[in-house]
Amino acid sequence: NHTPYVNGIRLKEPYARSPVRADNSPWGKATVVPRDHYFVLGDNRSRSVDSRTFGAVSRESILGLITL
Repeated sequence: NHTPYVNGIRLKEPYARSPVRADNSPWGKATVVPRDHYFVLGDNRSRSVDSRTFGAVSRESILGLITL
């Protein structure tokens, strides 16, 4: 149903655009994010290029914090 879960608990995302439409990514199944990595998701899921496309991001690859 394209809803993310973390450790079996549905992630609340009031910022995400709704409804989320189907995409062609392989992330329709459970996945384990390696230690010191992050699974990043864009708020416009239908058009975002995120970890569903390029996989988990290593902590060392993150350069800073974005605030809006």
